Amino acid sequence: MKGIAAPLLLRAGLRHLVHHRWQALLALLGIAMGVAVVLAVDLANSAARASFALSAEQLRGNATHRIVGTTGEVPEALYRRLFTTPGHPPMAPVIRLQVEVPGIGQRMQLIGLDIFAERGFRDALGDSVRGQASLADWLGDPGALVVSRSAADVLGSDVGDPVVVGYQGRRQTLRLLAIHPDRHLASRDLLLVDIATAQALSGRPTHLSHIDLILDAAARDWVAERLPPDLQLVEISEQIAGIARMSGAFELNLTAMGLLALLVGVFLIFNAISLAIVQRRPLLGRLRALGVLPGEIAGLVLAEAAILGGIGTLLGVLLGIWLGNALTAIVAATVSELYYEVSVAAARPDAWLLAKATLLGMGGTLAAAWPFFPFCIDWHDAKKRSFEEQAVMLKELGYAGVGHIWLDGVADRLQTLDATGLRLFQITMTVDLTPGQRPYDARFPEVLRLVNGRRVQFDLLVNGRPSSDPAFDPEAVKVLHEMSDLARSTDA
Repeated sequence: MKGIAAPLLLRAGLRHLVHHRWQALLALLGIAMGVAVVLAVDLANSAARASFALSAEQLRGNATHRIVGTTGEVPEALYRRLFTTPGHPPMAPVIRLQVEVPGIGQRMQLIGLDIFAERGFRDALGDSVRGQASLADWLGDPGALVVSRSAADVLGSDVGDPVVVGYQGRRQTLRLLAIHPDRHLASRDLLLVDIATAQALSGRPTHLSHIDLILDAAARDWVAERLPPDLQLVEISEQIAGIARMSGAFELNLTAMGLLALLVGVFLIFNAISLAIVQRRPLLGRLRALGVLPGEIAGLVLAEAAILGGIGTLLGVLLGIWLGNALTAIVAATVSELYYEVSVAAARPDAWLLAKATLLGMGGTLAAAWPFFPFCIDWHDAKKRSFEEQAVMLKELGYAGVGHIWLDGVADRLQTLDATGLRLFQITMTVDLTPGQRPYDARFPEVLRLVNGRRVQFDLLVNGRPSSDPAFDPEAVKVLHEMSDLARSTDA
């Protein structure tokens, strides 16, 4: 009998999964939910990053600097004073409002611009007005609106149609005057109006959102020395970088949440596989007696894990795409309030995100089932072999290493394992919470030094208190923290 493809072994493994279907479904649910959350978070982060790039690109044009206020507003009187001062650099006033458009399910950005100041900054507005309407139409109609083709598709409107917008309880009906042919995603939520129209809707007719400028070193000093203390002159590139740093922490928290969900899924897989091995110990023993090698049994366990991982990952990817759209809507609302406008349409699963989710799902599942090692050989070795004899036997049988029970003989165990090229994966020890008793073996610090750098897992059996009584949890946590502090000083 060779290889895990032997029909007898494969049938035995699949039969066990079928007979314990709820156990298998729990494992599937764990990995599917882990993959789904990771993919959903990646989609939300991807949408946020894409929207940030679009937001940075929106209406920046050729501007190099921006005058902003500490309160979020700039007095229009400042713009008039600078503009009427001889020798002023190019500057353009801007009003930006987040408005609601009934019936489209998302907020739009209403941008108020001065068409006479826009030359040299952004040409889209002037091109659209000159190409499809007259300057008189733009200036004579207080509700004149210009949008891109992508924004018109979002609105479902054409030239001449009314568009109702709302801002802080105020509503105004605009008329679509012209449609620019641009179909870029960056312009799909932009509504361009005359600056006077935006001021009227904002309810702040004497204030601007910011002033864009095109400055060289000399012009920068010229503007800076004329600004009051409550206004700042910032480089647009620095402003964009600052927003990116702030939003990066938000994305990091989301990523950590997704990886935590995957870790829970891997933990469920690990427990399901471990339980399946314990349940089938008599069967596996009979297979060993018939000549099946440990490597073949390990291969069977990995094949079962691969089957569960494949199905769970597929379900997780499908669920993650659906969940990603819902999560992106939530993230979009939060990030849009705090940092910049996030478009739900920016959430698009690409090949890399799907490959990453698949790799994490399958890799995590296989990692939960591997390596394959005996963890209680000291209790079940009927011939009572020495450590050296056990190591030689395990090496011949194809095991990757072994687990060790209690803290006796750890140094001898390590010496024999090193001699045969095997690893010590786990040490089982007790924690005693009985009053007046030492909570853990006094040799624990010494053993930590012995296994330093070997990445050994300690399996703790907590005794001395009723397991179902939460009143003793703080005491147990205190002991575990003390042991963790000792372990943290090493790389065990």
